[in-house]
Order: sequence, then C-alpha cells, then structure tokens
Amino acid sequence: MTDLRLCELLAARICHDLVGPVGAVSNGVELLAQDDMRLDAEVVALIETSARSAGRRLQAYRTAFGSLNALPQAGFMAIARDLAAGLIEDGKVTLDWVPFPAETEVAGGKRLAKIVLNLVIASLDSMPRGGTLRVEGAVAGRTLTLSVSALGGQARMPDEIRAGLEGIFDLENATPKAAPAYLAALLAREQGGGLTVSGDAAKEFTIRLTTPARS
Repeated sequence: MTDLRLCELLAARICHDLVGPVGAVSNGVELLAQDDMRLDAEVVALIETSARSAGRRLQAYRTAFGSLNALPQAGFMAIARDLAAGLIEDGKVTLDWVPFPAETEVAGGKRLAKIVLNLVIASLDSMPRGGTLRVEGAVAGRTLTLSVSALGGQARMPDEIRAGLEGIFDLENATPKAAPAYLAALLAREQGGGLTVSGDAAKEFTIRLTTPARS
C-alpha cells in the first residue's frame, strides 16, 4: 500500500502542477478561435509561456519521478542542472548550481540526478518569497555528500516536507506537495545513505545527502 499511495501522491502532484499552464494554453486557443484565429501578441505570448512551462515541468518530473533510462551514462548531472533551472520560472528564486566534480557521477550513479531533482522540488516548495537555491556535491574518501541550500528570502519549510525528508512521512494524511521529499528520502536510503535538514526552517536551511560512494 505504501508504494501505491506514493504513486497516487506523485500523480496528483504532476496533475496539479500542469493544470495551470495547460489550462492557460487551452484558454489562449479559445481566445484565438473567438477572434477568427487572428494573431494577438498577448494571447500568443500566453500560449508560448504556458506551453514552455508545462514542457519544462514534464521534462523535470520524468526524471525526478520516473525512469532514468533517458539519461546518458555520463554527463547526467549537467542534464539535472538544466532540468532544475527549468523549474525556476518566475524570477523569485536564483539557482546557484556549483559545478560537480566528475567523480560524483561515478560515486552516485544516475539515481543521484533523481535525488537532487526531488530535493530541488521540495526546496522550491519551501521558498515562496524567493531567495537563492544553492546545489553542490563532493566526494571525500568513501563518502559522497550533496547539499541543497535555501538562502535568503525567508524560506518556509512545511512540517510535512521536513518529515518526508527525514523519512517519517505520514502517507495516509500527506498532501501531494510533500511526496517529492519522501521519494528523495527513499532513494537516499536505497543508496545506503540518508538525508538531514539543518538550519532554521523558517529562514534558511540546508538539506544534505550523505551516502557511501560507489566504486
């Protein structure tokens, strides 16, 4: 039941986030039809922006929630960076993605891209007023660490997101917003590691993944 419930929450999350931009595209097409398909700059801009938003979210969610088969064997963290950047659209949040050392891909495998995207999604949900989202990773000896930090902007991490990151998720009462946090915790556990949250969840915070490095 746990797997089924998590699938339900993730599906609900995808639908919730796509309803807005897809609905805007539909409304724009209706406006064009009412105007005998004569191009209106504002309507065309609405359609283009909304379609781009839906496309970027779908691309990011395909990797974050779905199969990793589409990712190459190397260079996948650069793809994860581009997907994360695509989720930041309104200008409130600035992405500061510190280049990952090459060895992090070998040490973490493709699931590292999946984990970081879910952590980015959970962090963005906790940054309603904007700020800087910093992502960085490193390998030291046999340990891989990855951190996602919300800096400035008075971050607000909901209790259910923090609980999900700590792996103590109440699936029956959870909302779709918290599902990516719980998925990140499950993936970290699968890698033999775990997640911790430090800092002030009502101001600035850092989510840190610590896991054994793969050889």
